[in-house]
Order: sequence, then structure tokens, then C-alpha cells
Amino acid sequence: IVRQDVTLYHNLKRIYFNTELRNWSGELYREFRTAFPINMKNPEIAHEVPFGSVRVGKDEIKTAGERYTPLCKDVHPRAIIDWISATDTEVSVTLSSSVAAADWIDPTAHNADKAVLQHILLASRTSCHWEGNGYSQAGNHDFHNVFTSNKVGSLEGQRIAKQENEPISVVVYPETSTKSFLPESLSFFSIDTDNVMITTIKKAEDSEDIVARMYNLKEGDEKVNVSSYFNIDSYKQTNIIEENPIPVAPELKVGKYAIETFSFDVNK
Repeated sequence: IVRQDVTLYHNLKRIYFNTELRNWSGELYREFRTAFPINMKNPEIAHEVPFGSVRVGKDEIKTAGERYTPLCKDVHPRAIIDWISATDTEVSVTLSSSVAAADWIDPTAHNADKAVLQHILLASRTSCHWEGNGYSQAGNHDFHNVFTSNKVGSLEGQRIAKQENEPISVVVYPETSTKSFLPESLSFFSIDTDNVMITTIKKAEDSEDIVARMYNLKEGDEKVNVSSYFNIDSYKQTNIIEENPIPVAPELKVGKYAIETFSFDVNK
């Protein structure tokens, strides 16, 4: 049984899909996909990778090396993180994903100038080992995604896709404080640029500092100002494993496509 719930909004430009596969028998060599035909001619396809994105046919390495000779630009489906997109000269459409693999090639007609954004929800296969077992994946499966669009150059679609996969955790009936002083709504940390993505805010491994890791989505240098509910007494830049701290100015600098780690001495 396949069930799909679709949620549309009057004032939000996004469509949510919740897809359920129930009582799957586990029959081998079967595949389930969701497909979204895109009315664009020769769109640019991109998908998220760790700390960035890859444009299909433009950003790949040539081959994987050794005996893996197929050209990487021709490989599909591909592993993605949170989203895949199609872009023409005016608009970009973004499809989030709760599964590991996505495709954009029309599996029915192989129409090269049209894209069909797809999730590979489930594929029942056997191991590539000659004595390997089958992977039937019998049972019940749940999937979710959001579909949205934005003007070319905007990162809003990527942000909406990541929000779908990283929802806010709600605490029901938390323990209350008799001396509570925080308002119901408050941003503990924020930045003033749309082109930089914060991936981590955490306590430092070897001190009481707060560590923030961020990366630049654009090909130009970015200046980042961090605002906080807490008072930040000093700023340091470290390597990715929080070593070799160097004092820096409050206006942080994140270079072209750079991944940077900063630590803040916070007065709590």
C-alpha cells in the first residue's frame, strides 16, 4: 500500500509531501521512486554535498580513480544530503529529500533536455558479493520532503529544504523555573549574512568557550557579524578540530567556499 499526503499553504510558497509504503513484501529487484517533472529546458542540476553543493557536469572530478573508470559527471543516481535542484535563467526549484539517493534523468524516455527530480525511496537488491545476501527491506517505510522555488541566485530554497530535514525539537511540559526570566521567543545566536551557513554551535572540547562552525556558499569573501543573547567577550579562529586559536576581530571573515571554525568567550 502506498499513501501520500500533500500539504499546501495559502501564504507559504512550498508544498509538503509525506509518503508511506505499508506492508512491503520485500520482493527482490523492485524499486520505488517519487518523481517531479520540471518544465525547464536544459536546466542546471545541483545537489548538496558536505559543506557545499555540486553542479552536475561542472564541478565533478573526472573519475573516482583506480579501476573506477566511469566519468563522474555521468554517474546517476547520486548520493545527496538534503536537497537537489533544477535552475534555468530565471527560477530555481528545490526538492528536499529524506533519503540518501536522488536522480534527475527521466527513467522512462531519457529526454536529455528535460529534468525529472526523483527520490530513490527504496530499492530491493542483492549484495554485489557473489555469495552475498538479498536486501529485501520488507516492512513499513515513511518518507517526507518539501518542494519550493525561488529566484535565481537566492539560497532560500536550500534553507527551506534544510529546515524540513532539521526540524525544531519541541519539549512538552518541560520543568519550569520559579525564577524564569527569558521571553517565550529568543534567538541565542544569529548572523547578518544569507550566504554563510552555520552547521554547528556547541561547547568547546577543552574549554568553556562556545564553538561555531560555518561555511561560505558563495564564491566571494564574506564578512560575518555574530549577535547573541549572551555577551561575547572575545573571538578566536581555530582549525576544524578547535586547535591553534588566533584572536580575531568581531567581524569574522569567511573566504570563498571556505569552512571556518570560531570560538567565543561567552559571558553567561
